[in-house]
Formats: sequence, C-alpha cells, structure tokens
Amino acid sequence: MSTHRKQLGNFGERLAKEFLCRKGYTFIAAGMRSRFGEIDLLMKDRDLIVIVEVKLSTSEQFGRPEERVTWKKRQKLLRTWWSVRERVVKASRYRIDVVSILINSEAKTARVRHFQNIET
Repeated sequence: MSTHRKQLGNFGERLAKEFLCRKGYTFIAAGMRSRFGEIDLLMKDRDLIVIVEVKLSTSEQFGRPEERVTWKKRQKLLRTWWSVRERVVKASRYRIDVVSILINSEAKTARVRHFQNIET
C-alpha cells in the first residue's frame, strides 16, 4: 500500500473514531489484527461491542464507500473478531457497523455516514 493511501486510511480511522466518540461511543482499540484480517476500530456502545469497518473514498465514481463492504468482508471481520476478542474484552454481544467517509478535497469537507448493525 502506498504511503499516501496509508495516510488517508489513518486519517479516515481518526475521523471515524472522533465521530463515534462524539455520539457517545467509547474507544477500545484500533487496528486489531489476527491471521484472518484487521478490525479498523473496536468501540463500545453502552453494553455492546461494536466492530467498526471504516471506508473512505475521494470519489463516488466507483460507488459509495459503504458499498465496498461485501459479504466476504463481513465474514472476515467476524472471523477476526472471534480470534481477537479474548485479548481485548470478554463480551458476547456485538454488532458490525460501517463508517463511510467521502472526502471532497477541493472543498476541504468530508461527509461521514454511520451504518449500524449491518447484516452478516
């Protein structure tokens, strides 16, 4: 992955974390890795663990960012969660959310959308 893409990804994750914290979520961890993949953000919403996939794009030319979270990606997130959960927090209740960020670099704005409990 290029340095620019990595920086953009890190920016998106920071933006998503701040967005969710303003909504009352509690930050647990970022970049949780296992042999199955990576969880961008792990948050807590009341008594529920929230696995957050962050999708950032600078254009909708190839679709909206949230449309890139496929069934296969959701399954990968679940496998990753089951392999790392004992390391972080012992909780059985969880959901998967997507934070979609569309950056307009000319206007220096970002549209952030939060999709809760996406289907698995």
